[in-house]
Amino acid sequence: MKLLKIQLQNFQCHDNLTLNFNENLNVIYGDSGAGKSAIYKAIEFLLNCSDVSEDAYRQEGSKQTSVKGWFDSGFQVERIRSNSINRYILSKEGCEDKVFDTFGRETPEEIQKVFQIEHIEIEKEKLHLNFANQDQLNFILDSYFSDTFKAKLFNKLTGNELLDVLFKDCNSDGLRIGREIKTLESTLEQQENDLVELTFKYKELKKKCTFVKEKFEALQEDVEIYENLKLLSEKLIQNSDKTNEIKEQLKLIKTISSDKIEELKGKAKELDNLKELFTELQVVKSSIKKVEEQQKQIKVVNVNWQELKDKANEILELSDIKEHLLNNEAQQKELQVDLKAIQSILKKNENKLKEIWAKTDRCPLCKQEIKK
Repeated sequence: MKLLKIQLQNFQCHDNLTLNFNENLNVIYGDSGAGKSAIYKAIEFLLNCSDVSEDAYRQEGSKQTSVKGWFDSGFQVERIRSNSINRYILSKEGCEDKVFDTFGRETPEEIQKVFQIEHIEIEKEKLHLNFANQDQLNFILDSYFSDTFKAKLFNKLTGNELLDVLFKDCNSDGLRIGREIKTLESTLEQQENDLVELTFKYKELKKKCTFVKEKFEALQEDVEIYENLKLLSEKLIQNSDKTNEIKEQLKLIKTISSDKIEELKGKAKELDNLKELFTELQVVKSSIKKVEEQQKQIKVVNVNWQELKDKANEILELSDIKEHLLNNEAQQKELQVDLKAIQSILKKNENKLKEIWAKTDRCPLCKQEIKK
């Protein structure tokens, strides 16, 4: 990186100053107080290598200070500082400007790449090899730095610090490995002692395990016997409960006597007779209907009163028969309803009896075991 041109605005004693540099050596000379050191400090300010306070570089009475530099890479970098602004502007011909605000003490990465300047950190102190005060000697000769600092800086510049780090790491690793070996030897000795003790304990535990195994097997047989007895006890309780349930159900069953059955048979026979009478009644009704139709067709005025009287008597008799048949039909329906109710009761009792016989293993009457 080469700085080709610099422009200062409101920087210390310079209102607006522009300087062009050549590619080789540049010498700035002038009377005391002309602002030579200000140019040097402005370059430090632009490269963010100065720890000078804001009041020290801003021109008195101004509100904003800026320093802009042109570099041989084609980039221009401007740094602007005021009470509220701390800004870098990166520009290049043909490209859009980039603005970096509130970046703190560290230079933005893209600006740092343009500068191509890095510091060296020794004992937590940042050293810029590109800058030195006008009264400061070469850093190797300057008494400002301690001999230890100079040695570390020399090693860093020559690469010897890598050997120092390597030797330090080797010594550290050697000590660490030695401690680990001692620890492992002690651990191994302890483990050998533990192995002897554990072997003895293993033999004792093996004997106890064999004894416990035998006891466990015997106990397992007892548990099996207990489980079988428990199942038998549960079955006995279940059978007892079922027996009591069957007894209660038997109490609820109503038996029909043989006299009742005979009575029902008689009623059924009477019902059949009524059915026959009903059939005959239907025939009589049909005959009466035919007679009525024949009467409608009769046109003879002369009436045989005796025959008519006989017919009337016959009709009265048929009417009585019809009434008698209607009464029998009503009785027949009542008997049919009673018969259906009795058949339903018989069927329900028969089903209950079958369920009871299916649930029990013994006859509730003779108490003998039922073979299924």
